Amino acid sequence: MKWKLFSRDKGMTDKPKSEIGKSISQVGASQTAPIMNQRQVVEAFSTSPFLHLCVDKIAKSVASNDWKLYTINKKKDRVLTQSHDLLTLIAKPNEFMTKYDMFYTIQGQLDLDGNSFIMYERNSQDKITGLYPISREMVEDYPNPTNKYTYKIRLNNSRFTVPCTEIIHLKDINITKPYGNGVSTSATLGNSLQIEDYTSKRVTSFFFNDSSPSGVIGIDDMDEGALLEFKEKWLSESQGFFNSYKMKFLNTSNIKYIPTQANFSDSKILEVSKEAKETIRVAFGISPEVLGIVESSNRATAMTAKELYNTEVVEPRLIKIRDMLNITLVKEFGANLILDYSKKSSATTDRMLELVKLQPQAFLVNEIRELAGLEVLAELKGIYGGVVNVIKNESGTNEQ
Repeated sequence: MKWKLFSRDKGMTDKPKSEIGKSISQVGASQTAPIMNQRQVVEAFSTSPFLHLCVDKIAKSVASNDWKLYTINKKKDRVLTQSHDLLTLIAKPNEFMTKYDMFYTIQGQLDLDGNSFIMYERNSQDKITGLYPISREMVEDYPNPTNKYTYKIRLNNSRFTVPCTEIIHLKDINITKPYGNGVSTSATLGNSLQIEDYTSKRVTSFFFNDSSPSGVIGIDDMDEGALLEFKEKWLSESQGFFNSYKMKFLNTSNIKYIPTQANFSDSKILEVSKEAKETIRVAFGISPEVLGIVESSNRATAMTAKELYNTEVVEPRLIKIRDMLNITLVKEFGANLILDYSKKSSATTDRMLELVKLQPQAFLVNEIRELAGLEVLAELKGIYGGVVNVIKNESGTNEQ
């Protein structure tokens, strides 16, 4: 049975553009606070310092990774390919971007929107010569029977009709709608982002709009001249950095002092802002030490933070990109090619390498090569480290 995944009513076509930008709920009679919609969450990348910090950190980590291309030989072994048109394409995907720029853009879009698209550019020989990352905002229509399974793309004020075979759609799967658009980590943070935004604006508006004095002093039965003299004496003894927080002694009981300055400690605004930031950090799974937050860290947490970040945050994202590229882009260049990312050194790897130094004969040579970030060689299969191998040369004599 063929599944009509692209049927007009039940397919992957999104809601009309007119609906984008509307809040999920609006302030009404119940005074319910509006919730950030998807577009507002994406735009918060430019306005929310902490969201920007988290998304930027992950995107930079993914973009900094090195990629390797392997050829699968007849023995099903991987052979590292040093030079290939695909590697050249990835190094310079288009005239505007480097490899770093492309992967930074792709990962940033996935964490913010849950979707990222890559559009192919081909030459007259039908060879892929360009890769262009596309955001969901640039996709005006999705493949369906009515449009002959094509995308409508708007790029730099130009519109393109692109067959679905010429676009790679990477997405963070929305479990409730697995065949539709993806859903991002950021999409779940609407309330926290809004709280962070409101608290930041409240503090800013206080310093910008406040026109009240720090306090008001009233003295009964004092003429204007005496009041002016008292004012000058008060300012000379109390104004300035070195006079702040000093005790004031007066020989009159007719003074009334009314403090009017806002107290952020009493309003808990800073604690609320901190809690919102913590929710954002936890959602992305980033340890505080990775973000430079070390106020409550110790040696143990500092040592494991980077390793957890690489294995639990960065590596799953690299796997998603790798697998999608292998079943789409890489197949365009050859069925026997595999693209893979380079694993970063970890504390576990470092400990294993120390063991190799002590007992090399306990490890296969290919295991040692993998720990060192080198490719596995077929001719070394089954050979242990520290073992002297005897090989016959062409003359028939033995060589060690």
